[in-house]
Amino acid sequence: MCSQLIRGNTFAGTAFSSYGAFWLGWGLWKYWEATGVMKSVASTAMTGDSLWCGLWGFLTLFFFVVTLRKNGCLQTVFFTLALTFFLLIGANYSAQCKKAAGYVGFFCGCSAIYTALAEIYEVRVMCVCVCHTVLHDCACGMVFVPAPVHMTTQVV
Repeated sequence: MCSQLIRGNTFAGTAFSSYGAFWLGWGLWKYWEATGVMKSVASTAMTGDSLWCGLWGFLTLFFFVVTLRKNGCLQTVFFTLALTFFLLIGANYSAQCKKAAGYVGFFCGCSAIYTALAEIYEVRVMCVCVCHTVLHDCACGMVFVPAPVHMTTQVV
């Protein structure tokens, strides 16, 4: 996440940092519930889970608005993630919402994997095509040394 911020990609750095904080907070919340530090009354837990998912759902919606200036893959990931958070709010009260949240969340995860692979492939192909004759600083921030015969790259 810090490498994205250093490279000037503030959106990715902010998103990675935010969702890292989400998982740290969610884990702490569940740990406190399990150890009895926080009273684990069913209605309180459902309210807390709902508020937590609602907060992150709205943050994700703001991230989705930012992706409207980016590619469709990121739009899909952030829209389905926001939808998953909102369905998880309903999952505290309905088994059907819980099942729908699972399906939408699975689709979101698959979309995120596809997006990551597409971005890695795009950077790698761009560097291989552009960098085949000279030492070159690539747009991805890495320096590539081309191999003249096979047109493969090595990180220096």
